[in-house]
Amino acid sequence: MKMNNKTISSIRIHCNKINYIVKIFLYIFLFVAFTSIIYTIFILTQSENSLEVLSFANEFTIKSSNFSFFAGGSISKSLVTYSLDQPFSNIKLAFIIGEIISLIKLSLSILIFYFINKILSNIENNYTPFIIENANKIKLVGLLLIAYAIVPNLIAYPLLQLVTQGVSLDIDNSLPIVFASSFILLLSKIFTYGCELQKDSDETL
Repeated sequence: MKMNNKTISSIRIHCNKINYIVKIFLYIFLFVAFTSIIYTIFILTQSENSLEVLSFANEFTIKSSNFSFFAGGSISKSLVTYSLDQPFSNIKLAFIIGEIISLIKLSLSILIFYFINKILSNIENNYTPFIIENANKIKLVGLLLIAYAIVPNLIAYPLLQLVTQGVSLDIDNSLPIVFASSFILLLSKIFTYGCELQKDSDETL
């Protein structure tokens, strides 16, 4: 029993440390999402002539020439295969599409880190990590990761066709995240089984 208590105490301490880092990332994502919304609203008040498109190795970045210190909206070149340095017929609409993609990713990241925070808090505050709430939240994290890998591109594909040619539905870059998500979903099954064993053990005691 002493060994078991030491193990649980050690797990709680490690969860507390990890959760501290998770909270930092959560607050960073919230701050970035908030500033991104404010910046987007500001850009919508500007003329299209104030926007410029920068072509980098892996992405197009659209930003205001008046505020060079803001990165602006980004669109991956895996989605737009058109070879021109400025492939967009409507720069402002392309900027809005880039911001929509970015905000979707940020929103999913916020949800993922929020539920990880809840899982770690549950482990800290309960006598066992094997509770059904943790199993459900781990499953939710896995599903959100799959959504992060697939949903932004599915939304971007039809929207980008409004402003450019050579739009591609980028799936290959999403496969590693989907693969990792499958292990998280498997972990949720293991936690569900652990909950059943925990319940049997509690009833026996």
